[in-house]
Amino acid sequence: MVGTLLVHLLLQVVLLYDALGWDVRMPKEIHGLKGSCLVIPCSFSYTLYPPQNPARIVWYQYVSRGYPLVYDPWYPNDVIWKFRWNTDLYRRRSWDCSLLIRKLEQYHHGEKLYAWIDPENVGKSTYVFYDVTSTIKVDESPQQPSISIYGAEKMGDTVTVTCSTFHTCPYSEPTITLNGLEGSDKIDNQHIKDGLWKITRTRKGVVKAERLTIRCSVRHYGGREVTAMKFISAKCVHQKITIAPELIVVTVGIAKNFVCRVYHSCQNENPTITWNYKNMQVTTTEKTRWGLNWISYSNIAFLATKEDNGKKLICTAKFSGGDITASVILHVKRVLLYDALGWEVSVPKDIHGLKGSCLVIPCSFNYKSNPPKKPRRVVWYRRDSEGLPLVYDYLYPYNVNEKYRGKTDLYGESDWNCSLLIKNLESSHNGEKLYTRIDPENIAWQNYETDDATTTVLIDATPQQPSISVSGGERTGDTIIVACSAFHTCPYSKPTITLNGIEGSDEIKDESVKDGLLKITLTRTGVVKAESTTIECSVTHHGDITVTATEVKSSKCVHHNISIEPELADVTVGTAKNFVCSVYHSCQKEPTITWNYKNMQVTTKEKTGSGLNWISYSNITFLAAKEDHGKKLICTAKFSGGDITASVILHVKRVLLYDALGWEVSMPKDIHGLKGSCLVIPCSFNYKSNPPKNPRRVVWYRRDSEGLPLVYDYLYPYNVNEKYRGKTDLYRESDWNCSLLIKNLESSHNGEKLYTRIDPENIAWQNYETDDTTTTVLIDVTPQQPSISVSGGERTGDTIIVACSAFHTCPYSKPTITLDGIEGSDEIKDESVKDGLLKITLTRTGVVKAESTTIKCSVTHYGGITVTATEVKSSKCVHHNISIEPELADVTEGVAQNFTCTIYHSCQNENPTITWNYENMQVSSWNKKLSDLDQFRIAFSNITFVGAKEDHGKRLICTATFSGGNIETYVVLRVQEYQKPVDQILNETYFQYVADVIPKITALPRSCVVIPCSFKTDEEYTTELRVLWVTRKGGYMFHTDPVNVSDNFKGRTRLLGNPVEQNCTVEMDNVQTHDNGPFCFRAERENERYGFNNSCVFIIMQAPDKPVMSSLPEDIEPGTHVAVQCSVNHTCSSHPPEITWSVPTDRETISHNHMGGGVWETVSGVTFIPTGYEEKDEIVCTAKFWGGKTQENTAFLSIRRLQRLKLEDVGLYAVVPSLVFILIFVLAGVLICRRWHRYLCMAYSHPDTIFVSTFEVCISNRMPNRK
Repeated sequence: MVGTLLVHLLLQVVLLYDALGWDVRMPKEIHGLKGSCLVIPCSFSYTLYPPQNPARIVWYQYVSRGYPLVYDPWYPNDVIWKFRWNTDLYRRRSWDCSLLIRKLEQYHHGEKLYAWIDPENVGKSTYVFYDVTSTIKVDESPQQPSISIYGAEKMGDTVTVTCSTFHTCPYSEPTITLNGLEGSDKIDNQHIKDGLWKITRTRKGVVKAERLTIRCSVRHYGGREVTAMKFISAKCVHQKITIAPELIVVTVGIAKNFVCRVYHSCQNENPTITWNYKNMQVTTTEKTRWGLNWISYSNIAFLATKEDNGKKLICTAKFSGGDITASVILHVKRVLLYDALGWEVSVPKDIHGLKGSCLVIPCSFNYKSNPPKKPRRVVWYRRDSEGLPLVYDYLYPYNVNEKYRGKTDLYGESDWNCSLLIKNLESSHNGEKLYTRIDPENIAWQNYETDDATTTVLIDATPQQPSISVSGGERTGDTIIVACSAFHTCPYSKPTITLNGIEGSDEIKDESVKDGLLKITLTRTGVVKAESTTIECSVTHHGDITVTATEVKSSKCVHHNISIEPELADVTVGTAKNFVCSVYHSCQKEPTITWNYKNMQVTTKEKTGSGLNWISYSNITFLAAKEDHGKKLICTAKFSGGDITASVILHVKRVLLYDALGWEVSMPKDIHGLKGSCLVIPCSFNYKSNPPKNPRRVVWYRRDSEGLPLVYDYLYPYNVNEKYRGKTDLYRESDWNCSLLIKNLESSHNGEKLYTRIDPENIAWQNYETDDTTTTVLIDVTPQQPSISVSGGERTGDTIIVACSAFHTCPYSKPTITLDGIEGSDEIKDESVKDGLLKITLTRTGVVKAESTTIKCSVTHYGGITVTATEVKSSKCVHHNISIEPELADVTEGVAQNFTCTIYHSCQNENPTITWNYENMQVSSWNKKLSDLDQFRIAFSNITFVGAKEDHGKRLICTATFSGGNIETYVVLRVQEYQKPVDQILNETYFQYVADVIPKITALPRSCVVIPCSFKTDEEYTTELRVLWVTRKGGYMFHTDPVNVSDNFKGRTRLLGNPVEQNCTVEMDNVQTHDNGPFCFRAERENERYGFNNSCVFIIMQAPDKPVMSSLPEDIEPGTHVAVQCSVNHTCSSHPPEITWSVPTDRETISHNHMGGGVWETVSGVTFIPTGYEEKDEIVCTAKFWGGKTQENTAFLSIRRLQRLKLEDVGLYAVVPSLVFILIFVLAGVLICRRWHRYLCMAYSHPDTIFVSTFEVCISNRMPNRK
């Protein structure tokens, strides 16, 4: 089949009888779908020999003899069986003779049909109607739908997909299903030409993958379904690339990790990430999800040299579509190692400061031997300069150089800090090289070079530009958070920050980034009010030096709504009517508004409103024709980001023109009313000549009905038909109005055709036809569903306006409206839409409190009839903020520190999943709602973090995962080594002895820890010695009397050592993260108390150690004995870890070795024999620690593979012989059993050979069957 499947109209055949003046048109051939309906378009015209009854149209089957009926309303029972009760006219105008076949069957295929107009009066001598025929072609299957795609160049772009199909049945539209793309839908069913319709589903969405498969399925009447597919290929987007940490201070010779994060939307492609420094250890981790997008990672362990200071560390991500890069500037700390002294001093090579401000030069020192006598005796000097060399010396302040005299001091509180504060920087300080000495009177520094321990002071005349960070504000009206930050070096003279371009509430925060460097941040939360916002941040430093940075934020403007007024588009032929299209939006640039009807007068009015709420207008002066009835008047607003449309359906009033009288009467062809309510039939008249003598004299009649014809006549009320008597009146607002009011509608009024006459005693109406001036009253048993309109409420917390409206025809009995699902303030409005039709609207303004809100509107009409409509409003929940407390992540090695991640959001039906980047830590999460009236919620997650020295400088990251994406925040960890506290001052008399307790020991939370302890006393006997372990606050971690043990340790500690043997070893079980101590060993005997030197231990919490596996040989032969060992360290010697293997093993040996310092090693040595059929190429060693935590290690197995003989390979060659063997075995068993049974029965006849069991068997076999 060529062309459209459903309806393909071939060359129309037209028979022109010029002499007779007749013309009949229909398609020569027409296609339709089996099971659907079909309209055969037909039209006629004439210039001579008019028919007496042009509405009399009959259809026939074309045969060689006779006139078989296909459609005849006068003689329906004479229609042939193929078409009986299955045909009707489908007339849209008076010259239309189209035929409707309600359900096509296969036997209709090939039938030739023709139409005859007024056959009783127009004969074949006037026009040979059967010379113009249409042949029906019935199609078994429909044509594939058509898919069109617009947009979708890149992921994240808006895409418009349309799926359309043709059909021939206006009463049974196909249903269209679109898969492969989510979005909002619009369905349009339009009449293309006579007999052919096109239905289209349009979906607007967002591209979320590089390749989408769009599948469109069309289901036609009768369940026939056809499907078409199309593919969307979109380019993935590289959003951004970052390097963390941003502030780069590295130390010569000390490795520092940098992470390069590449944010992109490429599912099928991983970028190649490279660094500009080669010969460094680089690791790449698997990409992770980031909302709808991805993050790829690369980590470099950077080892700095002196020459790297000021250079860039560059990360490059290579995609197929191009490269993107990010970089950070390296600041190298110079470290002087005095190996002979065992000292280390660390200062920056150079440091910048702002003229007129103050500056802190960070400095720290450490030593392994040769401790200073006065660690707080710190002196600073100038190098290679004229004048006094002293920069700072609190013992000799007057010897300080005049450039620095009175302007320097130490900055820092710890014993290991030697930082210098310069209070007022001057230009003369520029280029000065400064260095420090700790306790110079006692440490012989002069024997060592100091070139690498100087800091060059660099004075900047102008400060750095501030940094602007913007989050949110993707659309006008959205919340936007702008943070402007600036670095400075003076804690006493903070800069002032001014933010312009956005209004809102402010928060100022000043924090120490590192020693000597501070960061001040102004954070403003506001609302976006324009598509383009220029944000300007000005920072004024000491001395009124101001620097400014700007950033332009682009936001999408929002198209809120579009509407056409009036909604009920009743128009009169030839009479102009104004329609106004109102477009509600937040765009500063006005949209282009167009109408689908051309050659009409259109005017555009200037937009009104302000801020985020604008209304643009377009007015069309519409002039209707009869052919416009039932069509759509469409208004389209074109924005840069897409189009939105609104439409109304045109209802064209029929008008009777009495040209001879110069009169015009207008009323609707039909009108609906609700049973039990009242109804106004709109009617108006006008005249140019023959004015009535009594224009207020209006009479209404019934047409083609039995009984009295009068419906309303105020002069003769008793002559009115009983159906209407006492129930009718005029509903007039002007002298030109003839509208009729029916006060109480009944079922008997249904179908009544009513018409009017003005001043019938004086106007000769009887000379004119009235077919076109009747109104048919149609009674509805149930009212129409109400209409719900929702604007706003795109996000939880937003204002939402819900309007529920219903039409009615009775001004005396208004419906009542109830609105559920949203709370707020109400406004009720009842307005007259047109004569006889009213619209009542309840408008409620409230606030969205949930992601999904079911709005229910119930309208109760007169008589208690209630109809209900519902609409579900989906709103996006808002992720307001995420933070970690405390912000300054100063932790002590091995000491538990609680960090709380707080997420403010408005998701009612969803709680975020909160994760941390550190595993094996104790985490607890909970949620909280501020109040029942508040739509905002707070989600919390607490991590009990136990840091190690290796964590220093790393990030502790909290990630909140919502269904719509992720948000995260972090703090930078600063891990300090545990400092032994000053020994406690004993208030009572103790005997002092020496103990051997390790000062620090590691422990695994939830497991146990054994603290080795031994001691020596001068006493000969220690049998009565009581061992005590005390806490820093004086409580007991262990006591020989359990009653005295602190509640926190009861049941968790026990003494493993024997005091008689001078062993005070103690075990702590179920170690808690806060069990750090220190804990000190004490002893008592009667009234004597014993104290010990070196008797305190500090417990450092850490994650479980990873098992270590011995190396495995390459290319292992199957059947070879392979020995492998797995070892793991721990400090719980009383409950060592259990080691298991992922493969079958043989001859396992377990050993426990004391490694010193309280650390034990558990070793599992096994032998396993590979078969060559292993499913996995790996061996896993798992260590399960006391308390339940596990760690594992995996090694690769290199085994020569053997081909496993599978059942499907053996096939019938093995299965069939096996089955035959089993069958033979069963048959043999049956034969043997029978012979044995016969033998036993024979033995029964020889009593000297029988047994009791034999007798029972034979007797049972000889018993008769009673059943």
